[in-house]
Amino acid sequence: MTNIDRTDRMHRKPRSPRRALILGIAALLLGALSQPALAERDKNRARQLVLINHCHLDLEVAVLFSPSPDVWRKAGWYTMESGEYIMPYKSGEKLLHRDNARLVVAANKKGNSDLIIVNKKKSHEFEYKGERLKGVFSLRVLRGPYVESYITC
Repeated sequence: MTNIDRTDRMHRKPRSPRRALILGIAALLLGALSQPALAERDKNRARQLVLINHCHLDLEVAVLFSPSPDVWRKAGWYTMESGEYIMPYKSGEKLLHRDNARLVVAANKKGNSDLIIVNKKKSHEFEYKGERLKGVFSLRVLRGPYVESYITC
C-alpha cells in the first residue's frame, strides 16, 4: 500500500479583499432585484384598485384615489362582506390608483352611518355626495397590474 500525501490540495488560497467585495456587491444587487414590489414601482403608474375587507364586520366603503398626477377622485359606497375583495368600478370604468399616491378609505359598518375606522392622528377628511367623511390612509400592496388596499378595523 502506498502512502499518498494530499495535504497540499486541502489548503485553500485566501481570497483577495477585492474579490470578496465584488462578490458581496453582486449578492446585494441580486437580492435587490428579487424584490418585485421595489423593482416594478413607478411613481406615476396607475394600477387597478382592489379593495380587501380584513375587518370582521361587513362594511360600506368610500375611497379618495388618484388615477394620475394632480388628479383626485372619490367613489363609494361599496358594500363588502368580511373577508371579501372587490375591484371597484365607477360609471362603468375601473378605478385606477397611482403607485406613489396615498389612498384614503372611509368605512361604515353595513347599515350604520358611524365611521368605524377612525384614526384621529392620521385621518384625512374628504367630502362625498354632500357628506363630510374622515378617512384613513390605507395600507397598499403593489401586485402586477393591481394595487391592493387592505381595510382593517
